[in-house]
Amino acid sequence: MPTLAIDTSGAFSTIVVIRRGKIVGSSRLHAQPATHLHEQINVLLKDLHVSFAELTDIACLIGPGGWTGLNIGVTTAKTIAQVLGIPLVPVSTLDALVAERSWNEGPVCGLLGAGRRRAYWAWYNTDTNGLVALTSGRSRVAEFAEWLSDLGSKSGRPLVIEYGNSLQDQLWPFLGAVALESHDTIALRGIRAALEHSRSSLLRGPEILVLAPKYMQSSLAERDAGASC
Repeated sequence: MPTLAIDTSGAFSTIVVIRRGKIVGSSRLHAQPATHLHEQINVLLKDLHVSFAELTDIACLIGPGGWTGLNIGVTTAKTIAQVLGIPLVPVSTLDALVAERSWNEGPVCGLLGAGRRRAYWAWYNTDTNGLVALTSGRSRVAEFAEWLSDLGSKSGRPLVIEYGNSLQDQLWPFLGAVALESHDTIALRGIRAALEHSRSSLLRGPEILVLAPKYMQSSLAERDAGASC
């Protein structure tokens, strides 16, 4: 039975249908998800001859990522899960960014800018074959200067995978010490692998209601509310 996965963490909206661990179809659009996400889902399912009633669960990337996109994507996933009465699998954006990567020269870091000179990141160990061990990742958000300090404590030549292309200028000076990749989308195979890794954390029923995205920044309304407290 198929799983529907939704990623609206960045500049693209990505929809993936996975059956028995294999990707059977996908759709990726560069536009605001508010204007097309529901149609995008409907069109992909129709093209694959998959009905909503056939879905066994739904997954969504919960961040870190942009406020508007994540809010729409996570809300859509929660709504579909509740209406259909199926589980929801929350997936870390950083896990999906590094999943199924192989690197033998040091640890691997998933990194993206959080605005206001801050960054989100998680460091991952690799196994004896160089494959990223998702269980080793621990995400945090702090000043970019703290990430640089963190980088200095790593051995070997780390692989830094940056998402969103917002930190390239700050990272170029360190190319001798690290291997650097920058992406504006999450690879489909990364979404699939991170989803399979996250299945043990699936949510059911009332648990779905309290799921909240991990935004790069709070919304203006949230900041205003916090300032007035």
